[in-house]
Amino acid sequence: MAKKNLTIDNLAVMMKNSFDGQAEIVNKRFDKVEKDLSIIKSQLAGVVYRPDFDKLESRVEYLENVLNLPAKKH
Repeated sequence: MAKKNLTIDNLAVMMKNSFDGQAEIVNKRFDKVEKDLSIIKSQLAGVVYRPDFDKLESRVEYLENVLNLPAKKH
């Protein structure tokens, strides 16, 4: 096998091509992550958070007591 002389310029081109290929792969993966995150955010849009739910539950309990209604268990 013949020995090939590599110059700094050749090495620089090889490194650039390698990095460009990796950047494309990383960009595709980040695009997928961003898409997945967007889907998750849209699914969480209507979710009631626990502190809000607890406040609402205590308000309903208070109204049931004031109106003398039987409490419904879930």
